[in-house]
Amino acid sequence: MNHHRHLPDAPLLKLMAYYKQQESAPSPQELEEGWRHVRKRVERRERRKLYVAATATVAAAATLAGLAWFALPTDTPLPLDKQQASMQWKADMDTLSDIRVVVAPGQSIRVDSGATVSYSSTGNIAVNRQVVDQTKTSTRRQPTATSTEAGEYNQIIVPRGKTSTLLLADGTSMHINAGTRVAYPRTFGTDKRKIHVDGEVYLDIAHREHQPFVVQTAKFDIEVLGTAFNVDAYSDNSQATVVLLRGQVKILDSNRQEALMKPNELLAVNEGQIAEKKEVNAEEYIAWTRSLIFLHGEPLEEVCRKLYRYYGVPVETDASCAHIPIHGKLDISIPLKEILRRISVATSLNVQERGDTIRLQR
Repeated sequence: MNHHRHLPDAPLLKLMAYYKQQESAPSPQELEEGWRHVRKRVERRERRKLYVAATATVAAAATLAGLAWFALPTDTPLPLDKQQASMQWKADMDTLSDIRVVVAPGQSIRVDSGATVSYSSTGNIAVNRQVVDQTKTSTRRQPTATSTEAGEYNQIIVPRGKTSTLLLADGTSMHINAGTRVAYPRTFGTDKRKIHVDGEVYLDIAHREHQPFVVQTAKFDIEVLGTAFNVDAYSDNSQATVVLLRGQVKILDSNRQEALMKPNELLAVNEGQIAEKKEVNAEEYIAWTRSLIFLHGEPLEEVCRKLYRYYGVPVETDASCAHIPIHGKLDISIPLKEILRRISVATSLNVQERGDTIRLQR
């Protein structure tokens, strides 16, 4: 690691993570074909001089399976420039129960857990292959030549207990873990491709030789050209990690220290500073995309924090057992009570339920 000038336009540290594109994700050709059908319907409607009442259009926009439009407060912030890279999100992760895609001030889409949200090369949106006809929301701000040009950011907010997949306009795919927020451009220009992440994502970056991809987090930055890796960088956790599956990434910490990574390496960042690098089995660190968690001696309190994100139920520990190391594999597709039963057997701890909170204690 050596001193290096900071990346231009980066007031925060940048972090990246990549996810292999799922087979169910629509191709750019399919998205464009869907939008051609939408435009034809709109043109026919205009020729017939049909005008739909605002309440009816909002109701019609909610007919897509697993998809609904919501009016948000008019001051709903979008991180449209790098001054807002601090991720000052309006949504409260403690109360949000549905995945939201914020597309404009006062306008968002609710999608089901596990859904794939896709952007075409021109910034049009589809959810599980169904094109979102934003022309139906006539009382909301509509996409225009300026609202879809490079640099305009959307947000996806994935609350606790949910996951989602995002396919960006450049072909980059991203699996988003529970309790995560991501801001990203609807389309990319010719400069660096930038997104903002608070949480955990696994990204598979589309290669563009002369257009690096940058992920910004609250505490460090990562820049690549085309690769796949996992980033665990929740802003409420002082410890963050990057695990590289293939390619090469560059990490820049808060002290402007730089580190390069090779496949099957884990880089730990503590309080925004590069801490250590070691060899790992990278596949284990993306197993969460298949509802599995591999544990390598993480303290019990950290495991409980992960379970809270996955299940949305607070799990606490006594101070006397908070640092018990946990090894093994957890299947987070099974009920939380069964997972806690297995942990209690392995650690000789008791499970106590107190209202909405579960506690592990001696």
